[in-house]
Amino acid sequence: MKRLLLLAFSVAPVLALAQLTISNSTPFSANAGTVVSTNGGIVVNSTNVSFNNVNLVLTGTGAQALINNTANEVRVNELELNGTGVKSITNGAWGISTTFTLTLGNLVVGSGNNAALTYYGTTDLAVTNANSYVEGRLFTEVSGIGPRSFPIGNAAGFFPIVLENVTDVGTRLGLEVISGSPNLDSKIPRGVDEIFNEHYWELTTFSANNPAFSGSLVSLSLNGTQNFLGERLVIEEDTDGNVTNLGGASRPDFVTGTAPATSKASLFALGRLDVIELKIFDLISPNNDQKNETIRIENIEAFPENTVTLLDRWGVKVKSWTNFVNYTESKPDQSDFDFSSLGEGNYVCAIEYTDGTGSTVKKSGMITVLK
Repeated sequence: MKRLLLLAFSVAPVLALAQLTISNSTPFSANAGTVVSTNGGIVVNSTNVSFNNVNLVLTGTGAQALINNTANEVRVNELELNGTGVKSITNGAWGISTTFTLTLGNLVVGSGNNAALTYYGTTDLAVTNANSYVEGRLFTEVSGIGPRSFPIGNAAGFFPIVLENVTDVGTRLGLEVISGSPNLDSKIPRGVDEIFNEHYWELTTFSANNPAFSGSLVSLSLNGTQNFLGERLVIEEDTDGNVTNLGGASRPDFVTGTAPATSKASLFALGRLDVIELKIFDLISPNNDQKNETIRIENIEAFPENTVTLLDRWGVKVKSWTNFVNYTESKPDQSDFDFSSLGEGNYVCAIEYTDGTGSTVKKSGMITVLK
């Protein structure tokens, strides 16, 4: 592959290259709007370089590497991927100031040699192109309040993630899709039946002297989950090892948590709603035989945030309980009401509770009082 060594302080507005190598101490700068289009790679060995005005286009069908052998970040004005070859950042930090266009091909960010990619632009990145995305950790420095989208995936496919309402201007957030199970099976939270075990997302927060991440709603891609049937949820693990069900509202291609991620969030995964049915026992016979003496609702303990109301046949409230539990000697929460005072006949038991997704659900059933 041909190498090109530049000794000039500036370059022409358009430069097509096979490969660009900048040797030690060699100065490099470019005029505003300079387009560098290459089907090779770029190797930076000099600290006396400025790519700030460069609009870099990677077009190759073969392997292309961005290699920065200095301690400084090399920042380009724009970066476009538009070639089918394997593109990679194998060494050092690279940044994008204004525009990151993913047209065709993937950019693989290595895990060693301080390899890093940070997007600083104010325009939120699109997460709609399954033919072009970042493999590895993509950082974005938040420059304004609003969504921050991460067009990321791995060798198995395109699995983007969106932080819907980030408010921490100046904080740098990094996300990467990790293949395999998040290993949360021993810590599955209430309301969750199963955790998706083929991939998950890791969050890195880098704030330096800037404010830390204060949390946001999270949307996870549903790509690749065709066999993970049921109502999907957003699951968070934080830096203390706590696992939380953030709920889920599905939309095309994504599920969005109904509760925001916390400031300590470190991992996101997909979960599936555990469908638990409530059964209202339809008979009360308050005759002191220790059978059917009070209201009884099967599985109500799975939904502690609830309100249970007993209505007479005309819809008039007889009694209401907050955080209702079934009566036992150790939990005599219904002992403040004398069920023997009820007249014989039909009543309605109305339940309002918060399910595993954070949604409010209402259910009712008929109860007959016999004496």
